[in-house]
Amino acid sequence: MKKVDIFESLHRQGFEVGYTTVCNYIMQKSNKQSVKVAYIRQVYEPGSVCEFDWAEIKLTIDGVLGRYYLAVFTSAYSNYRYSLIFQRQDTLAFMESHVSFFSHIGGVYHKMTYDNMRVAVSRFVGLHEKEPTKALLQMRGHYMFTHRFCNAYSGNEKGHVERSVEYVRRKAFGPQQSFSTLDKAQEQLNIAVERINQSKQQLTGRSAVDMFNDELPLLYKALSPLACSDHFSLLVCLIYCPFLNMMNVCSSY
Repeated sequence: MKKVDIFESLHRQGFEVGYTTVCNYIMQKSNKQSVKVAYIRQVYEPGSVCEFDWAEIKLTIDGVLGRYYLAVFTSAYSNYRYSLIFQRQDTLAFMESHVSFFSHIGGVYHKMTYDNMRVAVSRFVGLHEKEPTKALLQMRGHYMFTHRFCNAYSGNEKGHVERSVEYVRRKAFGPQQSFSTLDKAQEQLNIAVERINQSKQQLTGRSAVDMFNDELPLLYKALSPLACSDHFSLLVCLIYCPFLNMMNVCSSY
């Protein structure tokens, strides 16, 4: 939890304490000096760019602590967010998250931005060029968006989703990390993301939902959902067992 989360939690518990007091107390305990960082804010056209990233979370589901992954989408113009929980960070989860997101918003952004994640980058060509995976090319061909890869170790190039990943994870699962089922965890995530999207933003004074309504008419039309699939090569072996006088069939990758 960040300082503001601790401050809000104390107020919900009935403690009348100022935010500065909380910050000073944490600073004293951590013995760390604050570092000021300057950023250059970029301006985006409505419906033009959406950023995607993964986040790792640890949740206790039905009494078992496990590692799960958040797929997080953030619009560069409106900061509209969408997130899903997956048990694996693989190609099928990558594709399914996009299909669900485009169905949710009823459209497709013109360009998607990714870092050098293995489900999006097949291999590096030269110093700066990256070859997209078949899954990304398949989604591009179906939904007709373009893509851009960030430079290595340059998370600031997709700063909206970089902040969203930490922000969504903290707001959704800071207070509670234990659930009876994964569906219950997803329900809490949905509630947290909806609350974030409905809140007014500091720079614009408008909510993400309100600004997303500006983007909706400009998005590409979403076609029928893409069928998510992956391909495996299987080898079937027939093994004769003379003692049992039968054939055993086994398959392997």
